[in-house]
Amino acid sequence: MDIYKLSLPDNIVDIVFIHVKDKIKPKHYLWNKFPVLENWERLPVELDEYDDKGKKLKRVDFLGTSSTHLIIDTHVKKIILPIVKDYGEFLPLYHNSEDFWIFNVTNIIDAINFELSEQRFPEEDINYESPNLSKAVMYKSKVENGFIFRVPQKNYYDTYFTQSFIDEILKLNLIGFTYKRAATAV
Repeated sequence: MDIYKLSLPDNIVDIVFIHVKDKIKPKHYLWNKFPVLENWERLPVELDEYDDKGKKLKRVDFLGTSSTHLIIDTHVKKIILPIVKDYGEFLPLYHNSEDFWIFNVTNIIDAINFELSEQRFPEEDINYESPNLSKAVMYKSKVENGFIFRVPQKNYYDTYFTQSFIDEILKLNLIGFTYKRAATAV
């Protein structure tokens, strides 16, 4: 069984977090892997709509700056809400003319099989808190019903998902949902 994570296509409109003095960076909120909506402060964003040569980029349904979170507009939020609502929360972002949302996955599964995974630096002792893996293997029994999830280890911030999640998203005919294989589950 393959496990996937988001990937970033080239030449599309991107969301950029605007640095605001004295504001906590988005990662401090979102990399903690627990619900944050109650204390959430809308983070300011802007659209990066042009490439380095000034050419207008294509706008897609899934915007994003990394492989860690789905970033979408209100239209897409309404469409995907029924399939993701049990796995996380939508956090509003601040933009001067549109509403954007980041999906914070709170479905945490301790899925990495360290015995079968390959370490990037095999000469070092494996650190289960913060493993540095070149090839991740996950427990199939833990992820087969995971749909969309994250793992609890400190330096793994990606959002992972199964083929069933991909199938549900593809049925919606949305543009810009790209992914790549991230792990094997056995």
